[in-house]
Amino acid sequence: MVDEPYVDNKVPASTLANEAGDSVSQRQWFATGKEVPELSGFDDLFQAFMKANGVRAGQLVIMKNGHLKYARAYTWAEPGYRIVQPSDPFRLASCSKMFLEQAVQSLYDAGKLKPDTKVYPLLGFSGPMDPQSDNITVQQLLDHKCGYDANAAGFDPVFGMRKIANSLGLSHPVTKQDVATYMYKNTNLDHPPGSQYAYTNYGYLLAGMVVEKVSGLSFMDYLNQKVLQPAGLAPVHVSPTAKGTQVLGEPPYEDNQTGLSAFDLSSEELIPDVYGGDQLLYEVADACSGIACTAKELARFIHLYKVWGNGTRDQYHLGPGQYYAREGSMPGTLSWAESRGDGVDWVCIFNNRNLVDKNDFNYQPKYSFEDSNENFQHQVDRILDGMSL
Repeated sequence: MVDEPYVDNKVPASTLANEAGDSVSQRQWFATGKEVPELSGFDDLFQAFMKANGVRAGQLVIMKNGHLKYARAYTWAEPGYRIVQPSDPFRLASCSKMFLEQAVQSLYDAGKLKPDTKVYPLLGFSGPMDPQSDNITVQQLLDHKCGYDANAAGFDPVFGMRKIANSLGLSHPVTKQDVATYMYKNTNLDHPPGSQYAYTNYGYLLAGMVVEKVSGLSFMDYLNQKVLQPAGLAPVHVSPTAKGTQVLGEPPYEDNQTGLSAFDLSSEELIPDVYGGDQLLYEVADACSGIACTAKELARFIHLYKVWGNGTRDQYHLGPGQYYAREGSMPGTLSWAESRGDGVDWVCIFNNRNLVDKNDFNYQPKYSFEDSNENFQHQVDRILDGMSL
């Protein structure tokens, strides 16, 4: 799903990202990672896609029945740009949510949490603006049936952290507790809990707080120590919000919009969306949008666990031609993770989500693989359908 900010003070660039501020003629193409000649068609596909959309950095990983078949990193950039490696972490956007789902499932499995546990009472909240809020359960958060609907409300609190801080009269950036307090005390639900599906980023932020309350650990510590490490998976991290503070190897994140800072509340300076201008703090939104890792580690994760929903991959019972997938899209990130019925798991991640729609003569970028006319993910699947890994 697309993480779409509901933010004022936007200043769109006059042209798409691939046309602004750089000399395309100076860009050079690099592909790193082990070459596999019979899979070189993927390199051609990624080169064409990145050049058509002005994307500088990307990764692709393909696994079959848990065995690595292809791990490549791609760069299309000017001289001096760091060449991307398969070992470099990228922000995942909404593909972060699958880690939260399994963290919650592990607490179910350990008998420390139940799917029908009421969330706000567990977290110590009382006296809501909307009495229905106290009936929201943990599983309703994961199922996107908790009653919050950003589209109906016209406001997504995950992309409104500066607004929330100002509304609460804070002199510091918001915490998770601040966001939850604002929503609990100042908003009504858009639907009765359990009655209707409505994709929610905030619901996953709230579920991350549940993990912290029950486990006594930060969400990231619980995820790494109690979920990933026992499964033999490498640790993941939160990508810091502020520019220049990212973990070594993360690419520069690119987008053509700016906004007021989520962490410097007194500043009226416009900053890039990708570094806090979209009013999102990755440190606060860790469980719903803030995780960074390599495409390889994400593929290893979805070989074991559901890419969508809580539980293990083998619970899908996928047949030929069937798949489950999740997309992550937010400023500076476009990710796709897919588990197929033939045992293939594949992941791609890019550092720019502004896709060119050749049929849109107003030159408005698309923010999703599924919204663009290229159907990029289906092109990958068609290549996979035609080969035996």
